[in-house]
Amino acid sequence: MKKYISILIMFMLVFITGVSFVNAQGKKSVSTTTNITTTQVNERARVENAIQEKREEANKERKRKLEEVRVKRAENPAEAKKIMQEIKKGAEIERTEYKTMRVEAKSKMESLRETIKEEKDIVKSEKQENRLKIREGVLNRFDIVAKNIYKLQERISLHINKLGGIGLDVINAESLLIEAETKLVEAETKIAETNNILATSIEILSDEDRATLKTLAEETKVLLKESHNMLKDALKALKESVSEARKLRAENLDNTNEESNTEENN
Repeated sequence: MKKYISILIMFMLVFITGVSFVNAQGKKSVSTTTNITTTQVNERARVENAIQEKREEANKERKRKLEEVRVKRAENPAEAKKIMQEIKKGAEIERTEYKTMRVEAKSKMESLRETIKEEKDIVKSEKQENRLKIREGVLNRFDIVAKNIYKLQERISLHINKLGGIGLDVINAESLLIEAETKLVEAETKIAETNNILATSIEILSDEDRATLKTLAEETKVLLKESHNMLKDALKALKESVSEARKLRAENLDNTNEESNTEENN
């Protein structure tokens, strides 16, 4: 998984820096060839602002609740679990919003493809089609990594529920799982921002957009790795819970045997 994340980000960075090469081959200036309309600029700005506001508000609330979980998971596990359920519910809402944004981005990509079909200059239309395919490839690769991490989260969640159902202490694993989920949601928000930039227009990206995409790619990589590492920690915590339960069971069995031997001797 970690190797795949690194490959994804490398692909993203190559795509971003590769724009300059494509642009040089076309002998056009990045800053002067974009034909993005005022409407497209305003729409993109509106989406970016909405994403930014939601992200800041959601992240602030998540951090506050996660800190509560860290404090209360030892002294008040029941309250900690209640807070974790609130965090999980919020993450699910954000994930639904992300999926909606992704569907919208795909729809915009299809609209761009229809626009390309209207281009009478064959050479230009081929370049635009190639550019669109590369952008779709970037978005699809992000989707694949996020989905794989989400699937791992679901499997770990099943193990936690199973072990918790038979009485094992799984609060540490649960809190790590929640933190991993919040990191994934933050990464998905970054991906949504990437979607917004790449699906705005088929024109060559500006220097500013390339710089923004590079930053988003690097931040997404960090968040995805952190989410994956926290999932590994959650698995480790589960194994420790199982080990502790077995140790306690063995001790109780030894104590029972000693009591039985004592009664027999008496």
